[in-house]
Amino acid sequence: MATEVAVAGVSRARRVGFYVAVVAALALVVFGLGELLFLGVVGWAGESALEEATEPGVGVHLFHLLAHALFAWLLLISLAAQLRHPERQLAAAVFALAAMITYSLGTLVSGVFDPLEVAAIVLLAAVLWLSPGREYAEIAPLRRSTLLASIPILAAGVLVVVPEVGRQVSSGTTDEHAEFGHYGLTAAMAVIVVLAALIGSTSLRGRRLVAWLTVGGLAYLAVASTVFSKQMSSLGVTGGAVALAMALLYGWGALSDRQSVTQVAR
Repeated sequence: MATEVAVAGVSRARRVGFYVAVVAALALVVFGLGELLFLGVVGWAGESALEEATEPGVGVHLFHLLAHALFAWLLLISLAAQLRHPERQLAAAVFALAAMITYSLGTLVSGVFDPLEVAAIVLLAAVLWLSPGREYAEIAPLRRSTLLASIPILAAGVLVVVPEVGRQVSSGTTDEHAEFGHYGLTAAMAVIVVLAALIGSTSLRGRRLVAWLTVGGLAYLAVASTVFSKQMSSLGVTGGAVALAMALLYGWGALSDRQSVTQVAR
């Protein structure tokens, strides 16, 4: 009954506005980050395949491109989830906005201002504000298992962010990666993964999707670091193994939380 009342409390105009904002944000992601979405798929084929799809010499940036493509895919999935039962996906809407703001800060650290990113932030803020899921938002205890599993992710994030920002700020135009802003955006990606882990540890509706995006994101970076272990910013084989272990630990925590909730419900 409470659910029916909450849903009924969302006006038709607000729902229409919400879906318009979601579709507009999705369109901006597809057209604004379409190249990253594409590179996130073809980049795994290696340097030769990537050069055929883009331009010669881009292969040395493969790890950076794959890491940044992860942001585009996480954003796309979080927004696509809003199209069906958005009242159950508030956590994904929160994550999408937080991720976009973080990525934009990474762009600023790299010395670039992109008006499209501002437009994206405005659209994502509108998605969150208009979301029917806000009717269900409440202050609730954090999920203990996933919160504990977030601690090593947070520590690892700090270990990545500090040197990456340092490289971006100190290298200037003497480093091709810094010139393209790759270090600043890689630092932003580390923060985004940490944010996903923390949001997935809340009791917001839809936190389970964000928790599994955390697992998938860590596993993705682990594999990319292993495949391209010699490239700049890569975690290497050892770091990739650690990232994969953190993904499994966090996934176990998310599964434990789900089982606990099911047992309580019974």
